[in-house]
Amino acid sequence: MGRAHAFLAVAFLVASAGPAFAHGGQYRGPGGRVPNDPTVPGQGGTPTGGWEAWWSANAWRYVNLRERLRLRDRPSGETLSGGIGTMGPGGEEPVAAADAFDPRRFHEAETLPVVLAALSDEDSEVRSAAAVALGKMGFARSLPDLRKALRDDVRDVRDGAVLALGMLGEPFAADDLREILLDRRQDDRTRSFAAIGLGFLRSPEGTEPLLAFLDPAIDATRQGGIGRTNHTEASALTGVGLSGHGPAAPGLRRDYASDKRYEPQVRAFAGVALARLGDREAIPLLLQGLDHAREPMRQAAALALGPLGKPDDAAVIQGLARRVHEDKDLATRQFAMMSLARIGGSEAREVVRRVLTKGTRIDIPWAALACAVGGDREMIPVVRKLFQNERHTSQKAGFALALGLLGDRDSCPDFLRIGAAQGDSNLRNYCLLALGLAGPPSAAAEVRAIVEKENDAGIKMAAATCLGLLQDPQAVPMLERMVKEGENVFVRSSACRILGHIGAPRSSEVLAAIVKDRKDNSVVRMTATAGLGNLADPRLVPLLAEVGMDGNYTSAVDPLLEIASIM
Repeated sequence: MGRAHAFLAVAFLVASAGPAFAHGGQYRGPGGRVPNDPTVPGQGGTPTGGWEAWWSANAWRYVNLRERLRLRDRPSGETLSGGIGTMGPGGEEPVAAADAFDPRRFHEAETLPVVLAALSDEDSEVRSAAAVALGKMGFARSLPDLRKALRDDVRDVRDGAVLALGMLGEPFAADDLREILLDRRQDDRTRSFAAIGLGFLRSPEGTEPLLAFLDPAIDATRQGGIGRTNHTEASALTGVGLSGHGPAAPGLRRDYASDKRYEPQVRAFAGVALARLGDREAIPLLLQGLDHAREPMRQAAALALGPLGKPDDAAVIQGLARRVHEDKDLATRQFAMMSLARIGGSEAREVVRRVLTKGTRIDIPWAALACAVGGDREMIPVVRKLFQNERHTSQKAGFALALGLLGDRDSCPDFLRIGAAQGDSNLRNYCLLALGLAGPPSAAAEVRAIVEKENDAGIKMAAATCLGLLQDPQAVPMLERMVKEGENVFVRSSACRILGHIGAPRSSEVLAAIVKDRKDNSVVRMTATAGLGNLADPRLVPLLAEVGMDGNYTSAVDPLLEIASIM
């Protein structure tokens, strides 16, 4: 692609005032650093342990933003969206009430034609954004148009179409993606996108080509072999994990157990894939991985045991606790702490509490967030005191986020005060997020004032996101106005991005008008196109976010970092 995308916490938490790039995103690691750098700027360059990077990768799991917005927009007299259906019994796509507005039908009739037309736009950035937007929307009738886009003159557009074909979830796309993955003439990035696309199909038609690619025996069937690299192997292993195809687990276990099949950094991806497949039979192997000499292997094992472990798995709890207390690698011990929080139970909780009260300074924000992930509300007073006394902005931001996730309304006046005042923008962003997570709807009026008065586009958009979390009905009209009348390109394009995530279904009319206007600014048109894809995405958690969730961002390969960042 030559250019990359935004690696954002909840895709829009700290909207940048910088220029946007392909697919409607922009490439910026947490704190402005590259995503695989576990440090962020601090006083004197002190590393903070990278909790911001962890949050960027996993935020969608904990924010429940779209569920909140669907509750905001559900039928109740006059609603912002014109009324949408109620949530399904499992939190899936809404089920339309008898006489309710059906957003899915609305987007197919009104939004889809606009994005399909944008796939032929003269601006390649708009075409690139349209390709991925079609994947997010998930309408099967997009398949022929995306196949045509595979022949576009611009690689960004072609690669976006590769990924989107998988996102549609149509098994028919497996033929296209298989040929790309197995074609050694394609570059690593395109092949990696095809591997993830095959995983997104979540069907045997998608998983079988991935397993064939990973099998050394297939080299004999093609002249010159398959031409695997660390990038393509890691992407194929990730695709298998994302596929949810349980029968693939035994083969992955065999390869993970071998020290000859993959290099350690690639082998670690097999451990994460086993966790994504929910394979508890892999636990003994992962426990061995906790003691591996190479850091990527220990990191992956620490990550993988969180989704797989249960409170009564004594060996898992003990193994993770040992890494928390003894490992010299920051990422390994911090991933182990987050896994303990996910597993839960009294023994795991005590390990986290001990770090919170007696741990090293670099680990304490992680312990606070682990308490939040584990729902340990008894620790709110301890975390609140840490937040109030902390002077280092990154540390303080971590405590603010933990309190927000824990729903600490007593801290909301402090969140609002810091969010509204001039100061460190990263801290202000996280305080506004914490306020949105924990605050009462009555806080919306003061947050609206921040949106109206703030000059910093990033803070303005963080405040708008806060309003979305507060389910404020005035947030959408405010954003729609900024999309049309914002004072500069940065404000307008950022508003397009945020509107795509917190808008009502009929906000598509505002975004579509921009996409259709070829005289409008190219960056704004591109982000409006991406916004339409997000607005029409039926999933509670964006599919692309799953690539980063529960993954090891400290050793991820470039194509996977890009995919996880396309929001």
